[in-house]
Amino acid sequence: MPASTITAEMSPAWPHRLLARESTSAQAQALSAELVELFGPDPYVWLASGGFELVEQQMSHFHGLLQPFSRDRFRVVVDPRSLPSFAAASDEERRRVIICHEIARSFFFERRPAARPERRWPINERWEEIFCDAFASAVTGCPQQQEEAA
Repeated sequence: MPASTITAEMSPAWPHRLLARESTSAQAQALSAELVELFGPDPYVWLASGGFELVEQQMSHFHGLLQPFSRDRFRVVVDPRSLPSFAAASDEERRRVIICHEIARSFFFERRPAARPERRWPINERWEEIFCDAFASAVTGCPQQQEEAA
């Protein structure tokens, strides 16, 4: 699917972009390149411009978490010490990967001004994780390894 079709469902304006179900790694790379062109490669700038609040806390089961809130906002919770596939990377490098991964996840929520973002697709689908990993990898240059199924 051409990159121009990734925004067909809603306004293409950041951050109110809603992607189609089963979006691809190629679309993730195109979207990340677009955001880098618009705002530069710093995911902290993206957080500020996109209505995201960053919280760092230790979590036992997650590396990162995207929490929708009222007034078209999200909270991104990160635990940069918990990402085993990046054991050699610094906390800051892991933090940036997790932030980018969760920003990518936000594209599967319908966002409307003054309303709480609503998830558009079922949670925990494999294609979504692949998309988010590809987006984060394209921005940070860090390859991500998917955890093996138990």
